Amino acid sequence: MCGRFVQTTPAQKLAKQFEAVSKLESFEPGYNIAPTATVAVVRISTKSANRVLESLKWDLVHHWAKDPSIGAGMGNARAETVADKPSFRDPFKSQRCLVPVDGFYEWQQTTVLRDASMQASGMLGRGLSNPEISLIQRRVSNYFIENGIEY
Repeated sequence: MCGRFVQTTPAQKLAKQFEAVSKLESFEPGYNIAPTATVAVVRISTKSANRVLESLKWDLVHHWAKDPSIGAGMGNARAETVADKPSFRDPFKSQRCLVPVDGFYEWQQTTVLRDASMQASGMLGRGLSNPEISLIQRRVSNYFIENGIEY
């Protein structure tokens, strides 16, 4: 996956697009979703073998883990080694899901600017057009400003 991603498509549209039954009680769009966040996913139901849209926590907690916080650092795997690494091998075989995203990015070290709206330019948008990146930058900046987060 990536460091952060954006998930804004409404649940009804996702359910229709993936031909899934929605089991989401509520869905809030996210513009800076990080590991350990709860996200909307599509997976095969073990009860009915149908696709379901539901929320799961973005991490990987092994059955042998004594503390669930161990999963916070294990949310990503390299595609070329996921089937071989002991930490990911078994979940890769049997615990897959689709994570619908509207965009993704990695944070990049930048110099601190006085204008908060310019700070969002520190992210690298991948797979997004310039208007989409600008919109995400504005929304991320506004989120930080509204919540009093310094960055």
